[in-house]
Amino acid sequence: MIARDGDDLGTEGLLPAALAVAAVFSGFAVYHGFTLSSVARESVFVYDLVLVALAVALYAIFRRRAPSQRGFHVIASVLSGSVLGNLLLTALVHANPLFSHLVSVLLIATIAVIVSPRWAVVQAALELLAWGAVAYVVFPANELVLNVFVMTSSVAVGFVIHAGRHRTRARIIALRADDARRELALQRALAEADEARRGLDRKVEDRTAALRSELEERTRLEEQLRHAQKLEAVGRLAGGIAHDFNNLLTVIRMSHTTLAEAGTPPDEAHDAMRDASDATDRAAALTHDLLAFARKQTLERTTVAVTDVLGGVERMVRRVAEASIRLEVNVLPDIGDILADRHQIEQVLLNLAINAC
Repeated sequence: MIARDGDDLGTEGLLPAALAVAAVFSGFAVYHGFTLSSVARESVFVYDLVLVALAVALYAIFRRRAPSQRGFHVIASVLSGSVLGNLLLTALVHANPLFSHLVSVLLIATIAVIVSPRWAVVQAALELLAWGAVAYVVFPANELVLNVFVMTSSVAVGFVIHAGRHRTRARIIALRADDARRELALQRALAEADEARRGLDRKVEDRTAALRSELEERTRLEEQLRHAQKLEAVGRLAGGIAHDFNNLLTVIRMSHTTLAEAGTPPDEAHDAMRDASDATDRAAALTHDLLAFARKQTLERTTVAVTDVLGGVERMVRRVAEASIRLEVNVLPDIGDILADRHQIEQVLLNLAINAC
């Protein structure tokens, strides 16, 4: 890419040169058509037109596609040689009094336009040799020496311009090479930054996946904990229910024992039957409460007389308690009523009393 840019910098001078040749020799064709004699007019006028056509053709071609470096040197040499041939022809027919001056201008332009120093030296040498051959025929000895100085000065000026242009071209190529290196470094930096971004995205995705896994594991552990708590609650409930049923069964068993004893007074047998019946009712109520809890039903709250509840519980406790245990019930006369589930109150009092026994 940099080499191609260098070729463009070298060949870009050929377009204005071809355009200048076409314009200048168009004017020369008109001038020669009116000023030359009939003998010289035909050859010089045709040469002018051919040179104009060649310059216009080269200009049109180079606008579409720039030549290679070698092609540029060949075409520049052909164009310069064609212009030199026209100048030499007009000098030989004594139609160009400014022959040496025009050739010196051509030398300066040729050396300045051609990029390669080697090509410039060879082309300048060929043009000097051709000029010298024609000048030796055209000029007398005293004028020839002066024209040699003019041509030498022209060659020096041309190579000064060529050196400056060559240095400028080299500097431009170096700057473009630096730009290309910086652009390449920037592209590499962007590629590294993009790779780093992709790496960061991958790390974020991995961390997100890890957090998601940790969250899922935590949710699973919390679910297991809740399940274990539920099982523990169910276990405690089952233990409480078993304890309550055991108390009720104890009352029923003791009541049956009293009934089975011989010589039991009728009143005591009647009380035992009533206690057994009450214990059975409380067992049925406990089963009802358990079903209500399982179905999440609302318990039945009613107005309960505390003295009645205490009286029933007292009889059952006395039936269960051993003879060595003394039971005293102290109830205020104005204790009043409460709003509660009667079966739960009885069960609580019964559990407390039997546990105390």
